[in-house]
Amino acid sequence: MTNQIEMMSKEEWKKSTKVKTNNKKKYKSIRNIVLVFIFCIGILGSIFMNYGKIMMGVTRMKAIKYSEKEVEKYLSSPSTAKFPSFIFNSEDIKSELYSEDSEGTTWVVGGYVDSQNYMGAMVRKTWAVGIKFYNGGEKYDILSVDVK
Repeated sequence: MTNQIEMMSKEEWKKSTKVKTNNKKKYKSIRNIVLVFIFCIGILGSIFMNYGKIMMGVTRMKAIKYSEKEVEKYLSSPSTAKFPSFIFNSEDIKSELYSEDSEGTTWVVGGYVDSQNYMGAMVRKTWAVGIKFYNGGEKYDILSVDVK
């Protein structure tokens, strides 16, 4: 083997070492691709595992939004309505109930709203709305509205 090394020219030796370094780079790039692939599979897996929770959050937000729109119909001045932030101030929620059956999901959402009455004074009213979602939240029915 030493005779072969001694007989190699510098150019041949450089070529033989370049092949080895190129193989190392090739294996590093393959390793990186495999790692990225495994990472992507992990992310997709966690999304599919939490799909139910994500969809429940989507219908929760829709229930709140549609309930507020329904409550505005019962106010003297709906353009002045100020609802509390349900996302950050959960203590402001009077009630929020969730149930699921074979037909769909039912939410009962409640809280308060500040708005002007017909004389321009700000008044606070409490409200509760029952809403049922069908087809994964695509369709809904208002079951009950109570504004006091």
